[in-house]
Amino acid sequence: MLKNNKKGNFDLLQGAFISFVVIGVVAVVGLQVMGDVATGLPAGSFEANASADVLTGMAGLASKIPIIATVIGLVVLLAFILLIAQRRN
Repeated sequence: MLKNNKKGNFDLLQGAFISFVVIGVVAVVGLQVMGDVATGLPAGSFEANASADVLTGMAGLASKIPIIATVIGLVVLLAFILLIAQRRN
């Protein structure tokens, strides 16, 4: 059960931050494994081309992680500001 105090509640944020870190670690490890598998495939095969496409797509997604983190941070900040404003009324 979460404690309700006047200073705010960071218990919910802890789970969000841990989830974000776990997703990042899993993505990095997955890309490393995929890269290792791709090096063992015959060049020019369907599997090698598919692996290269997946790695390229995931690299594009990984480049957008800072933008995603910034948006999430701003949403959390806006939520805290709105909660503080509601408590004062």
